[in-house]
Amino acid sequence: MSPDALNSLFSLCIGFALAGALTSGYQAMAARPAGFGLLGEGVAPKTFAAVPFLVFAAPFIIMRNTLRGAKIERRRFEFVMMATVLSGFWSLMSGTFVLMTLRATGVLAWGLRPARLIPRQRLCKGLRQRRPFCYGDLRTRRTGA
Repeated sequence: MSPDALNSLFSLCIGFALAGALTSGYQAMAARPAGFGLLGEGVAPKTFAAVPFLVFAAPFIIMRNTLRGAKIERRRFEFVMMATVLSGFWSLMSGTFVLMTLRATGVLAWGLRPARLIPRQRLCKGLRQRRPFCYGDLRTRRTGA
Protein backbone atom coordinates (compact mmCIF):
# COMPACT_ATOMS: atom_id res chain seq x y z
CA MET A 1 0.00 0.00 0.00
CA SER A 2 1.46 3.35 -0.98
CA PRO A 3 2.01 6.06 1.65
CA ASP A 4 -0.65 8.27 0.03
CA ALA A 5 -3.25 5.51 0.12
CA LEU A 6 -2.38 4.72 3.73
CA ASN A 7 -2.70 8.39 4.66
CA SER A 8 -6.10 8.60 2.95
CA LEU A 9 -7.31 5.47 4.73
CA PHE A 10 -6.12 6.89 8.06
CA SER A 11 -7.92 10.19 7.33
CA LEU A 12 -11.12 8.31 6.46
CA CYS A 13 -10.97 6.33 9.71
CA ILE A 14 -10.22 9.42 11.80
CA GLY A 15 -13.14 11.26 10.15
CA PHE A 16 -15.64 8.48 10.90
CA ALA A 17 -14.31 8.02 14.44
CA LEU A 18 -14.58 11.74 15.17
CA ALA A 19 -18.10 11.88 13.72
CA GLY A 20 -19.19 8.91 15.83
CA ALA A 21 -17.63 10.32 18.98
CA LEU A 22 -19.26 13.74 18.49
CA THR A 23 -22.67 12.25 17.79
CA SER A 24 -22.49 9.84 20.73
CA GLY A 25 -21.35 12.65 23.02
CA TYR A 26 -24.24 14.84 21.88
CA GLN A 27 -26.71 12.02 22.44
CA ALA A 28 -25.32 11.41 25.94
CA MET A 29 -25.61 15.11 26.86
CA ALA A 30 -28.91 16.01 25.18
CA ALA A 31 -30.68 12.64 25.62
CA ARG A 32 -31.75 12.70 21.94
CA PRO A 33 -29.95 11.74 18.76
CA ALA A 34 -28.20 14.44 16.76
CA GLY A 35 -29.62 15.31 13.36
CA PHE A 36 -29.80 17.99 10.73
CA GLY A 37 -32.92 19.33 12.46
CA LEU A 38 -30.56 21.28 14.73
CA LEU A 39 -30.30 23.84 11.93
CA GLY A 40 -34.06 24.37 11.73
CA GLU A 41 -34.56 25.84 15.18
CA GLY A 42 -34.63 29.46 14.03
CA VAL A 43 -32.09 32.24 14.39
CA ALA A 44 -30.43 31.64 17.74
CA PRO A 45 -26.89 31.24 19.06
CA LYS A 46 -27.64 27.55 19.50
CA THR A 47 -28.23 27.21 15.76
CA PHE A 48 -24.95 28.92 14.90
CA ALA A 49 -23.11 26.66 17.35
CA ALA A 50 -24.63 23.62 15.63
CA VAL A 51 -22.96 24.40 12.28
CA PRO A 52 -19.37 23.44 13.25
CA PHE A 53 -20.73 20.44 15.15
CA LEU A 54 -22.65 19.21 12.11
CA VAL A 55 -19.69 19.78 9.80
CA PHE A 56 -17.75 17.08 11.65
CA ALA A 57 -20.67 14.89 12.80
CA ALA A 58 -22.42 14.70 9.40
CA PRO A 59 -20.80 11.46 8.10
CA PHE A 60 -22.17 9.50 11.06
CA ILE A 61 -25.60 11.13 10.84
CA ILE A 62 -25.83 10.45 7.09
CA MET A 63 -24.87 6.79 7.52
CA ARG A 64 -27.22 6.30 10.48
CA ASN A 65 -30.16 7.80 8.60
CA THR A 66 -29.31 5.87 5.43
CA LEU A 67 -29.06 2.49 7.14
CA ARG A 68 -32.24 3.09 9.11
CA GLY A 69 -34.03 4.18 5.92
CA ALA A 70 -32.78 1.10 4.07
CA LYS A 71 -34.35 -1.17 6.71
CA ILE A 72 -37.55 0.74 7.47
CA GLU A 73 -38.45 2.38 4.16
CA ARG A 74 -36.86 -0.24 1.87
CA ARG A 75 -34.79 2.34 -0.02
CA ARG A 76 -33.17 1.31 -3.26
CA PHE A 77 -29.57 0.14 -3.40
CA GLU A 78 -28.50 3.06 -5.59
CA PHE A 79 -29.64 5.59 -2.99
CA VAL A 80 -27.85 3.76 -0.19
CA MET A 81 -24.66 3.51 -2.27
CA MET A 82 -24.76 7.21 -3.17
CA ALA A 83 -25.23 8.19 0.48
CA THR A 84 -22.38 5.89 1.51
CA VAL A 85 -20.01 7.46 -1.03
CA LEU A 86 -21.05 10.96 0.06
CA SER A 87 -20.55 10.08 3.72
CA GLY A 88 -17.16 8.51 3.00
CA PHE A 89 -15.95 11.52 1.04
CA TRP A 90 -17.17 13.89 3.75
CA SER A 91 -15.42 11.77 6.38
CA LEU A 92 -12.22 11.78 4.32
CA MET A 93 -12.26 15.57 4.11
CA SER A 94 -13.02 16.10 7.80
CA GLY A 95 -10.38 13.54 8.79
CA THR A 96 -7.84 15.27 6.55
CA PHE A 97 -8.67 18.59 8.18
CA VAL A 98 -8.24 17.12 11.67
CA LEU A 99 -4.92 15.47 10.78
CA MET A 100 -3.61 18.65 9.15
CA THR A 101 -4.59 20.64 12.23
CA LEU A 102 -2.87 18.16 14.54
CA ARG A 103 0.26 18.23 12.39
CA ALA A 104 0.27 22.04 12.22
CA THR A 105 0.05 22.34 16.00
CA GLY A 106 2.82 19.79 16.51
CA VAL A 107 0.66 17.23 18.29
CA LEU A 108 1.14 14.67 15.53
CA ALA A 109 4.36 13.99 13.63
CA TRP A 110 4.38 14.18 9.83
CA GLY A 111 4.50 10.41 9.49
CA LEU A 112 6.14 8.69 6.56
CA ARG A 113 9.18 10.43 5.12
CA PRO A 114 10.03 10.52 1.43
CA ALA A 115 13.03 8.63 0.08
CA ARG A 116 16.07 8.78 2.34
CA LEU A 117 18.97 11.06 1.59
CA ILE A 118 22.05 9.04 0.79
CA PRO A 119 25.53 10.58 0.72
CA ARG A 120 26.60 11.43 -2.80
CA GLN A 121 29.80 9.40 -2.59
CA ARG A 122 27.90 6.15 -2.04
CA LEU A 123 25.12 6.54 -4.60
CA CYS A 124 25.74 9.32 -7.06
CA LYS A 125 29.15 8.36 -8.34
CA GLY A 126 29.66 9.61 -11.83
CA LEU A 127 26.71 12.00 -11.70
CA ARG A 128 27.70 15.58 -12.36
CA GLN A 129 25.52 17.23 -9.77
CA ARG A 130 26.60 20.00 -7.49
CA ARG A 131 24.29 18.86 -4.71
CA PRO A 132 25.94 17.06 -1.77
CA PHE A 133 23.02 14.57 -1.57
CA CYS A 134 20.72 12.89 -4.08
CA TYR A 135 17.50 10.95 -3.63
CA GLY A 136 17.53 7.24 -4.17
CA ASP A 137 16.48 3.80 -3.09
CA LEU A 138 18.76 2.16 -0.53
CA ARG A 139 18.11 -1.38 -1.74
CA THR A 140 18.62 -0.98 -5.48
CA ARG A 141 20.99 1.99 -5.38
CA ARG A 142 19.02 3.65 -8.17
CA THR A 143 18.56 7.37 -8.18
CA GLY A 144 15.08 8.83 -8.19
CA ALA A 145 13.75 10.93 -11.01
